[in-house]
Amino acid sequence: MKKILNFLKNNIYIFFYIAIVLIITGTFLFSKGYLFLTDYTSGPLVKYGNDIVGLFSKFLMLFLKTDLTQKVVVFFSYLTVIFGAKKVVENFIDNKYLVFVVSLFALFNPYVYERTGYGQFGVIFAYGFLLFVFGFILKFVLNYKKENKFKDNISIVFAALCSGLAISSSAHFVFFIVVPWLIVLFFVIKRFKDIDKKQLFTYLGITVIIVCALNYSLIAGVFSKNTNTAAGFTETSISHQDLLAFATSDTSALCINRFDGDCDYSSFGIFKKDAGGNEELVFNKDNKSFDAFYNVLSMSGFWGKDQVRFHDLTDDRFIFNFSFFIVFALAIYGLIKSKEYFKVRKLEYIHKILWISFIVVVILAVGVRSNMFRWLTLFLFDHLPFYSGLREQQKWVSVLCCIYLVFISIAVKYIYENYKIRNNRKNQILVAAILAIVFILRAPYTLFGFSGQIVPIEYPQDWYQIDKILWEDENKCDNGKVLFLPWHLYMHFPFMGSITFNGQVIGNRIVSNPAPIFFRCPTIYGTNMEWGGIYDNVYDANDIAVQNWFESNLTDIQYIKDIGAKYILLAKAVDYQDFATALYSVDYTQLITENDNFYLWKIK
Repeated sequence: MKKILNFLKNNIYIFFYIAIVLIITGTFLFSKGYLFLTDYTSGPLVKYGNDIVGLFSKFLMLFLKTDLTQKVVVFFSYLTVIFGAKKVVENFIDNKYLVFVVSLFALFNPYVYERTGYGQFGVIFAYGFLLFVFGFILKFVLNYKKENKFKDNISIVFAALCSGLAISSSAHFVFFIVVPWLIVLFFVIKRFKDIDKKQLFTYLGITVIIVCALNYSLIAGVFSKNTNTAAGFTETSISHQDLLAFATSDTSALCINRFDGDCDYSSFGIFKKDAGGNEELVFNKDNKSFDAFYNVLSMSGFWGKDQVRFHDLTDDRFIFNFSFFIVFALAIYGLIKSKEYFKVRKLEYIHKILWISFIVVVILAVGVRSNMFRWLTLFLFDHLPFYSGLREQQKWVSVLCCIYLVFISIAVKYIYENYKIRNNRKNQILVAAILAIVFILRAPYTLFGFSGQIVPIEYPQDWYQIDKILWEDENKCDNGKVLFLPWHLYMHFPFMGSITFNGQVIGNRIVSNPAPIFFRCPTIYGTNMEWGGIYDNVYDANDIAVQNWFESNLTDIQYIKDIGAKYILLAKAVDYQDFATALYSVDYTQLITENDNFYLWKIK
């Protein structure tokens, strides 16, 4: 008992990390219902993939209901970020409570906020693991001694593990982990003579095994070229049009209103047909890219924020700009001091890697928005294998956040040690409080369930009624599939209500179609994203058949019979009236039931 009490006493600060995540998620974590975010919907039959997030979810579902599993995943995504940040910061700061305060920066920033607003928790998990990679690699190089035993240098193995987990959470991070591993590469080159070669090759072997084992499905997809895999999809479906559709946002806190006379947000790129009829991407030479650069530097710029699915942080100009200027000044001070810090330890190349990576990452994150450096993104997109899979270049901001955190940690270290703070309790508390306020102000609406924007919602009884009818009508759906209409991947369902912020309606809650994760019968549904000039990136047999059926004005039922459709389920959402009128006029359907949310027809 005494040992337990001593452990709790010595590690009481750990509860701060858990507490801050509970403050963020507590409003919905313990409430009944499902979360409906654009890319993160849930239902009774949630079907997770074989990535780490999916496997973790499957494990949780052994003990928890699906709605609670979904919320616990969100909880752990934030927990991964804050503990990953802790691993970075504690390399530079020895005060445990100050480590916690500085770690808040990694959690309360526009990158995490905007990805949360869109429901991209796989990206947030990957970002958290990337922080761990930085933390473990810095620990390895800062503490490496040739005479150390294997276990004393084990942090590099943990860096490999977290690298594999990052890629598994979001395949795009295969490019981002290169930055921290550059530190290891130069460390090995500079100190090759002083390194235990046997240990080195053992580490390399373990690294390769771990990363490959955690991403076996991704690697298999690369070799199989299956279009249903991430690699196959990248090669067959993503084009230059995606660069326009998912370009880094230019809606910044410096110039918010696209229609403001002082801001020119005219299209920066269009597709034109050449003499041969082929489409080519033509960019507007007058494009003003400064706002996009400011967005990236301030860790914002996610394209999804322009869809108004959540409150935009940049709407609050003063808070956003004020907090950023302080953070940026702190990072610049840390950048300057990092040269001194690493030089003393004969690791000055780490300083160079960090500031050069900082510049390159900013350029890559702005992507095609940049007039001067657009060529680099286009070159990588066209020639670097699978780089086109990024689609949206703003994801590079995750690396930027990690580099910021390193510089800020060094800055706080020097401030803490050199300005009468270390031995002055009052000054310690004052500095910690100021830093905490500034960091939280970077994304203050992250608190309390995204400031009420994230709320659990229950499915109406109508949904369960339809599911029961389908399940029982054809002996547990053994004899056919359900065609779900309207034919959209993303749409608003009335029962989900509106998104509100501070009592004001922002817009309707638009989410990816929950039908395949709710109904027990196999469901054919639209995969058409309908965004930025892109109607669909996926054209399989189902899509082609349904499109042919549409072109026949719903008269030729054979198209959907050929793909196994036996029922047509029409939700009363979006443009359902047109479908209802057409289906009432044909003679191959039999209306089984109608309720407040659905029409259900059986194909004769």
